[in-house]
Amino acid sequence: MVAAERTTRARDLAVGAIGLVVGLVGLGIGLGLFVPYATKVGLDAVTVGGALVTAVALVAVWWAGRRVLRVVPGWWRLLAIPATAVLLYVITSPIAIATAATHVPPTALAAETPADRGMPFVDATFTAADGTVLSVIREWLKVPVVERCGSSERRTTEAKDQSRGTPQGGIISPLLSNLYFRRFLLAWQKFGFGQRLRAEVVNYADDLVILCPIGRGEAAMEAMRQLMSRLGLTVNEKKTRLVKLPDEHFDFLGYTLGEFHGKDGRPYWGTRPSKKAIKRIKRGIHDATSLRWNATSAASRVEELNPMLRGWAGYFNQGPVSKIYRGLQAYTERRLRIWLMRKRGKKGTGYRQYPDEYLYETLGLYRLPQRRGDLLNAKA
Repeated sequence: MVAAERTTRARDLAVGAIGLVVGLVGLGIGLGLFVPYATKVGLDAVTVGGALVTAVALVAVWWAGRRVLRVVPGWWRLLAIPATAVLLYVITSPIAIATAATHVPPTALAAETPADRGMPFVDATFTAADGTVLSVIREWLKVPVVERCGSSERRTTEAKDQSRGTPQGGIISPLLSNLYFRRFLLAWQKFGFGQRLRAEVVNYADDLVILCPIGRGEAAMEAMRQLMSRLGLTVNEKKTRLVKLPDEHFDFLGYTLGEFHGKDGRPYWGTRPSKKAIKRIKRGIHDATSLRWNATSAASRVEELNPMLRGWAGYFNQGPVSKIYRGLQAYTERRLRIWLMRKRGKKGTGYRQYPDEYLYETLGLYRLPQRRGDLLNAKA
């Protein structure tokens, strides 16, 4: 009788222990599926499945726990609560974290959402371990935008107040944009949009272009909007449009892309600096040679103009740029001559007073490449 009773107790203890471990594992899987989706997505198939797994696991843990407690000595039962806590930490927590990282919902993001930037995976190492980095990111997201007008100063904290977005021109924007676009690209491939629509996505920071065959542009745009919405992002509709090549052109990263024609009239696919990029560099040259700098020296104006011209030409060196360079060089010469004349309190263009030799040899003004062979193709 005693031997039979010991055998029954041992069997109950073994069955209870196995049931407890299985229940804790199931609890970890269920919580890993249920909690992220319930808080970020709402009621869907994954949420319901996670809830059911969690409920079954809790019943299994309760049943196995009672079976174990029934056969252990009374003084061992005092350790039930701390032992359960240890098992939850050792078994359930890692499984829940691993499940959540593997099946992370579309809006479960590692950082706050950048506004107006236009999937289902988060780098678990970055999320869990890089607390210092996340702390710095949060501070970047909270910094105010400072606008100086004369002696007064205006500070705005719209992004911080609304808990959404990044300050305009914030240096954290490219990092967050790349984090989000990584998830967008993973979702684009995972859900088969790339293969089904034969569409390729090209992006840099928060700018993207979707290339697809004629007739599939509308579907590609709709798919892009859906994925962006699930990521919690807002597509800037003012800057989003459907372009039909070769009848139209589009701008991307400062270049205008599309079909162009060579000197012989033959069409080719290529690029050229966009009108907006040319206008922007001219505005910079104009500001660097405005009246407010009359108290400074000519050498200081050239020191400011040279990096501006050299950097612009270093980036915009693809496509038919020689004519654009000549126009930009002439504009720079004219603005610098007029500034030199106004600095002396004189009127006129200053062409005779300040010839090319003075601008380039005396002041050291940077001369843009004049021939195609002078252009550098290397970017590093």
